[in-house]
Amino acid sequence: MRRKNTFYKATALAMTSVLTLGAPVIAHAENTEGTDLSDEGYPEINPEIATLENQELEIWLPADQGQDPNFQTVKEKFEESYPNITINYNTSIPWEEMPSKVKLAVNSGAAPDLALHHSFVAGAQGFAEPLDDLWEKWGAEDEFMESSLQDCTWNNVKYGVPFNITSVCLLYNEDMYKEAGITEAPTTLEELREVSKKLTDSSKGQYGFTCYANPWGLFGVVAAEGYNLIDENNNPTVNDKGVVDTLQTYIDIATVDSSSIIPPAQESQAETATAMYGSGRAAQILTGAWDIAALKNQYPDVFAKTKVAPMPGSNHSGVAGGGSLFIPLGAQHKEAAFELMKWLTSDAFIIPFSHSFGQFPCKESQLSSFSDEMLDPFLEALPNAKPYVFEAFPESADAFEQAIRAGFDGGDFAAMMDSAQQIAEGEFQEVLN
Repeated sequence: MRRKNTFYKATALAMTSVLTLGAPVIAHAENTEGTDLSDEGYPEINPEIATLENQELEIWLPADQGQDPNFQTVKEKFEESYPNITINYNTSIPWEEMPSKVKLAVNSGAAPDLALHHSFVAGAQGFAEPLDDLWEKWGAEDEFMESSLQDCTWNNVKYGVPFNITSVCLLYNEDMYKEAGITEAPTTLEELREVSKKLTDSSKGQYGFTCYANPWGLFGVVAAEGYNLIDENNNPTVNDKGVVDTLQTYIDIATVDSSSIIPPAQESQAETATAMYGSGRAAQILTGAWDIAALKNQYPDVFAKTKVAPMPGSNHSGVAGGGSLFIPLGAQHKEAAFELMKWLTSDAFIIPFSHSFGQFPCKESQLSSFSDEMLDPFLEALPNAKPYVFEAFPESADAFEQAIRAGFDGGDFAAMMDSAQQIAEGEFQEVLN
């Protein structure tokens, strides 16, 4: 499934600078079996889990996250507290393949005990266990940001536990702003377009902005203007006038104004938004906190000139990245898997992991560890970030992506959005009824 993964996967793996300061990998400490480790930031021992018969939990983690050494440490800690439970990781599955792999396992009667992706996707498609009963027993809902709970909720039912979250902001080159006489970052899409014109200098090969054609990212542009791709009744609104006009304005930055390259269908490394900005060929990009480290490590000169501003838009919203933990339908060890979810969202695990991976934890109390001026706009955007719901509807996502591509390639964008609307209506009808 085409997710922001293609938008930030590589840079997320390189997060080792601003986000990692003061956040080393969890140190292993000697401990006796069955010992309560709550003084280290893990949950207290749950007697109901401690008295279960011996169990092996099969945990499926996306390849880009599962290799993080913090997962090995939390496995060891969990097994120290619960010697009756063994954790086995599968870290070979790419993020975009996780839904189809889990769905296949569920349909074949071999569901893993826990997986990491978007729980709302699994809930909408019917291959996740509903968890409202365990949530009520846990009583921790108020600890999580409401925006993060959207990633694990479908039709008011919780199918998972929020794991991590991220947002998108505007990064700009302060020196280029000064040269163009720009004193403030744009606050709306129209202002972004006008500022991008002023920053474009063809004599220098300099673009004012770098557009991308990633549907996850472009949903963020739509959300920032106060629109959505579905309404409150889960009806598609792809060809809503506000949606179409917003995306047309964004596309026009490249196709009409020539203030951005036209994003190629097959992006080379030199044409990514990060590379365009880092090499000085573009003055602004919309991206996430994961690119802070990429810029610092790969483009230190431009990093020194970089400032961060909120996502331009009239609604102070945007797209939410990250994911959530869910229990696939038919999993054999639901209670133990849910207990592990608590550990994977505890301070001891999720804070160092989030620093390492370049995203943010989902509990408000955990965000205070991210104290950096460049991260503040990202943190401020988290409460209003929205998930890209078309993740749960692959045919709709394909049609939306094709419409965007047509817009950049000179096709009839409005007609393609009408076609995408029809496809979405059909898929939503089939999946939800």
